Amino acid sequence: MDNKNEYDIIIQYEKNWNNDINTYNTLVELYEIINSNYEKRILLDFNNVEFIAANIFALFGGILESLVLKRKHALFLSNIHPKIKKVMQMNGLHRFLKWEKVKDAYNSTIEYRAFNATTENLEEFEKYIVLNIFTLHQMPNMSDKVRERIIDNFLEMFNNVIDHADSDKVYVCGQYFHRMGNLVLTIVDFGKTIKQNVEKFLESVEMSFNTLEWAIIPGNSTKVTSAPGGLGFSLILDFIKLNKGAFTLISDNECYEIKGDGKSRFNNIPRSFNGTIVTISFNLRDDFSYILKDEKESKIIF
Repeated sequence: MDNKNEYDIIIQYEKNWNNDINTYNTLVELYEIINSNYEKRILLDFNNVEFIAANIFALFGGILESLVLKRKHALFLSNIHPKIKKVMQMNGLHRFLKWEKVKDAYNSTIEYRAFNATTENLEEFEKYIVLNIFTLHQMPNMSDKVRERIIDNFLEMFNNVIDHADSDKVYVCGQYFHRMGNLVLTIVDFGKTIKQNVEKFLESVEMSFNTLEWAIIPGNSTKVTSAPGGLGFSLILDFIKLNKGAFTLISDNECYEIKGDGKSRFNNIPRSFNGTIVTISFNLRDDFSYILKDEKESKIIF
């Protein structure tokens, strides 16, 4: 390994990066370190890391692509496990590290992409979602209407960045976990948080609650001309609960989670993230069929 005296900042990782709050908090800490320094030689040592959930690279890649370049850092990675390196070579992260591209023969990775947060890129983002969620992998059986509404919910997430976050990019990445039968996608932006937008919108109201609780309620909106839908992905939340998938929403220091048993909870995370992270895990082993009970009400039934 290189002489550690060559680096201004050295960060050693001792645990795997899984889809859990501890991992998100670890990446938020990395974000803070990179964002609060300038022109540093930074070494990330992964000596004790044997696994990284590939969807987490949406956040990691966003940090590499935006902050590292913006702050003019020189970032180095050491002791990368061969399996982790291979995933990065398959999903597109290799280009930041000058590694060779490796073909993903089993379609297990969902390519890392950075989309400009403009209405002109909505169609390209939709193509990405349709290809990677509904074409390459076998989703649970659902009617065309349910499929269309889920896609619309993804597009609303993209629109939220355009309308509210004041962020120039949307970072996306994911993975199909063959053994668990889960398809996981993470969407990230570095912009105004949901908390900032809700507190500004409700400035005359005393805030004694988690703002995500308000934001996910259909009908609540921080738009000047209020439009129904809350954050706009209430149907995806309903689907995830029935599908026994999982969902994580992090913005500022607030978090909303849906676990595999369908139970949900709001809580706070130790560090505040200047942006929003959405992770959606679909259970592909679900053998139920889904249709809309009432197209107008958008209620899902088996």
